[in-house]
Amino acid sequence: GAPTIQQQFVTDANGILAESKAIAAAIETNAPGALNAQQQAQIAGWQSAAADALASLSASTPAAAGASKLQVAETALNNALSAIGAALPAAAALYPALAPYVPLYDAAVALLPGLEAYVNSLVPSSAVAAGKMAAPIGGRLSPAQARALLGIPTS
Repeated sequence: GAPTIQQQFVTDANGILAESKAIAAAIETNAPGALNAQQQAQIAGWQSAAADALASLSASTPAAAGASKLQVAETALNNALSAIGAALPAAAALYPALAPYVPLYDAAVALLPGLEAYVNSLVPSSAVAAGKMAAPIGGRLSPAQARALLGIPTS
């Protein structure tokens, strides 16, 4: 049969989504005002779009069909992490409770390029047209380091 979507990338995207939710919630709890109501709503909207796209993927999803859903998720996650990353350094400097989230953010960001490369291999025109990838704050991690830090299983 036709090749199916590679589950590691779906697992990675779900891990990025979960971490982006945890970090956004931590910022909202520990650094009130670091993300205004409009930013919080935008981030939540991107996270919801990613969750919807990922929920439709399974181990039997054909790669070609799955790639478009994964592309939606990857773009939404990149947008959410970019917005979170704009607020996190200053918030973490002011509120020490947020410091542990910086390496977790960096780990989530570290998985985006591989996800995008996989999507691009299936949907050639799918580069994040709107701009650049979310950038790490503390340092760059390998995908293996990132998965270990985020507790994402590898297949």
